[in-house]
Amino acid sequence: MEVKNAEWIKVEEVRNKIAVDSLRDYIDQGEAEAIILAKERDAKLLLIDDSDGRQIAERLTLKITGTIGILLLAATDKKLVFKETLDDLVACGFRLSKEEYDKLLKRSEKVCK
Repeated sequence: MEVKNAEWIKVEEVRNKIAVDSLRDYIDQGEAEAIILAKERDAKLLLIDDSDGRQIAERLTLKITGTIGILLLAATDKKLVFKETLDDLVACGFRLSKEEYDKLLKRSEKVCK
């Protein structure tokens, strides 16, 4: 099954295209649309990894997390094994320095007890 056909996926259009266009000087289309849609929908949380996009979202007072934050939350709830999942993510091309990787493993040991 394709993700776009999953029942829990809901596709929505951004209404304020001008706001999206104004962010396009700084970030990609997808990040711009996600940020503006989060503002339009008064989202409780925005999932975004791009550092420039995260900075803009924070300036717009959006609460954010990234892929790693979601993995830590799932690991805390015992829904996955953090190190295995992180290793799989890195193997698929997720960029992470060795220093950041080690820091995340230490953090996961503290929160996933």
